[in-house]
Amino acid sequence: MRDIFNNYFKITFASSILYLVFGLLLFFNPEGVIVTISVIIGAISMIFGIFEIIMYTKTNSHAALTLGAFTFVAGLILCLNTNILATIIPMIIGVALLMQGIKKLEIAAAFKEKSHDNWLYMFIAATLTIIVGLILFINPILGAVITTQIVGAFIAVYAVIDIIDNIVIKKKYKEVIKIIDEVK
Repeated sequence: MRDIFNNYFKITFASSILYLVFGLLLFFNPEGVIVTISVIIGAISMIFGIFEIIMYTKTNSHAALTLGAFTFVAGLILCLNTNILATIIPMIIGVALLMQGIKKLEIAAAFKEKSHDNWLYMFIAATLTIIVGLILFINPILGAVITTQIVGAFIAVYAVIDIIDNIVIKKKYKEVIKIIDEVK
């Protein structure tokens, strides 16, 4: 039983260290991570495209050929132009936030017209949503970098908390094992 718990703590401690390294990597090198993710997605798309083209040779399905060619070319574009993924996703999110912010602005105006107390909070939230949406739409690369850094910071903080938890549990575990050993 002691070995099982020791192995569990070793594995959780090691995974926490890996999370910490990954979080710090995301925080301090977001562009590199974005490029790596683009290349990985591009390579997977190219492999899927090749698979579909091979399926065409066996089935003569024009849909497989079309899908394979499209997926392969899309993967190749992602591998050769790694910023395209970092540009498209924040722009889509930016447009969604702009639309949501405009809708919230309309609701805030309706609340103000009806003399509701919370209209100012809704107006501020709508304005901030519109500003973030504009930033993501106008400068998507910066938006992707900042988002990646925020995710990295959260992962790193989680990892540190997990490491501390493991140390505390390990210390308590030793006390419990010592008591169990004394009883035997």
